[in-house]
Amino acid sequence: MNTIKKIGIFFSTLIFRGKWSNENGMSVYFPYNDDIARSIASLFIKKNGGTIDRLKLNKLLYFLETTALKEFECSIIGGKYVSFEFGPAISPVADSLKYNSWGNIKCEDITVTLLGEVDDSCLSEWIKELVDRIYNEFGHMGTWDISRYSHERENCPEWIPTKRGDVNDITIKDIVGEATSDLEDLARDLHVFNKIH
Repeated sequence: MNTIKKIGIFFSTLIFRGKWSNENGMSVYFPYNDDIARSIASLFIKKNGGTIDRLKLNKLLYFLETTALKEFECSIIGGKYVSFEFGPAISPVADSLKYNSWGNIKCEDITVTLLGEVDDSCLSEWIKELVDRIYNEFGHMGTWDISRYSHERENCPEWIPTKRGDVNDITIKDIVGEATSDLEDLARDLHVFNKIH
């Protein structure tokens, strides 16, 4: 992907921030964008008929984010990536889905329901197209099928088997491998990366 297209993606989504690791090897991550995460979650719930299992929604959002990192070399949702017992997830998304409500989304036990209309005004067209693509690829899968899929090394090599109640960090480098220099250079050039201290 050329630099002009990367800059265009940055400005169209206003979320291209971060880098892979700092000089000390500490994990860093892209800042989390709650509005974008909630809008994308709302689209997935709508496509699923208005309700969805919380675990399945977590996986769809994670797959969308990691696809953006690998194919478009940018972050859409951001946040800290983690391994849970039932697979990888975006930590602030998982946290939001634990509460009774998240904007226009109602969370009860394991069921997540869309309340009202979807406000996707903060999403660019290419993000909406990626939502469609991810749902077309994984939306037909049941909750436990998508969880098992995320445990398979060939699908999510970054996931670390994790005991119940434990959480293990996943770095961006774990997701995309060694192909990180272009993103690091662009982030430095734009002066928008954040470090974890």
